Amino acid sequence: MWMVHADLVLFAQIGQFFRWDVGIAVGLLIVSIVFGVWIVVRVRRWREELAEPPQPEDPLQSYEDMVDEGSLDPDEFARIKDRLEGKMEDVHDETAPTDKPPDTSIKE
Repeated sequence: MWMVHADLVLFAQIGQFFRWDVGIAVGLLIVSIVFGVWIVVRVRRWREELAEPPQPEDPLQSYEDMVDEGSLDPDEFARIKDRLEGKMEDVHDETAPTDKPPDTSIKE
């Protein structure tokens, strides 16, 4: 005689196949791991924001602030402004040497 096995499980019988104590422990473990990853990501973003100084929208604004504080000469500010705006031609600094450096090799 043939035996037919029906694998039908009623909703009330699900407790026989699923252990609630293990399921709750695994669920809490997953929730704590996700929460820990979220905390690490938030702290990393927060540290990156603190590490980067706020950049002014206008590059000349920081130089203008330095002129207002008195730490930058207005003539130097005018040169920086011309250079940033592209008005200044390629001017070489007179204090910089234009020659190649002296030969310092040892010759006999």
